[in-house]
Amino acid sequence: MESHKFFKTREDLIQKFKKMETQKITGTSFDKLEIPSADIMLHRSKWYRLEEVPLNERKKFITPKASLGIQNINGRRIEIDLMMREDTNYICYNISFCDGQNIVYYLWDVAEFKMLSHNANSRIAISYKKYLENQCVFEDIGHLSTSAKSIINKPYTPEKFNEKFGLLQTKIIRF
Repeated sequence: MESHKFFKTREDLIQKFKKMETQKITGTSFDKLEIPSADIMLHRSKWYRLEEVPLNERKKFITPKASLGIQNINGRRIEIDLMMREDTNYICYNISFCDGQNIVYYLWDVAEFKMLSHNANSRIAISYKKYLENQCVFEDIGHLSTSAKSIINKPYTPEKFNEKFGLLQTKIIRF
């Protein structure tokens, strides 16, 4: 009986990840994408295509349970692979930041995260915790940036990221 409950919980987590629900954020150009243990806020006009990514042979080898792709207008792409430990219902993510077919930045064993896109370009900021680590890490990932101008290409600081994320969080339309 315990085994059935374990697999049911696991399947529920996978289905919740695949559901890919977005919410419009009132008075802004942002949408919020909610997946288990993660909040992603992306500019509606820049990051437009969400899709379930088929698990190819490479991905089957490293055992993701589901994969989500987010593409923007400049051809940049974020792939989020949902990973699950075989002995628990613990989830973690492997996140690839891609320019076309090339992975330009990669995070693995991410237990929870908040992600925020920049206004002027394809740059992404992320705050995350890794599996079995207590420390939260902040990174502003400029590898996807399409802007050459330093004023437009200015990274978020952790403080500015938290301020902007908190402000957007309060404006979400709840249904």
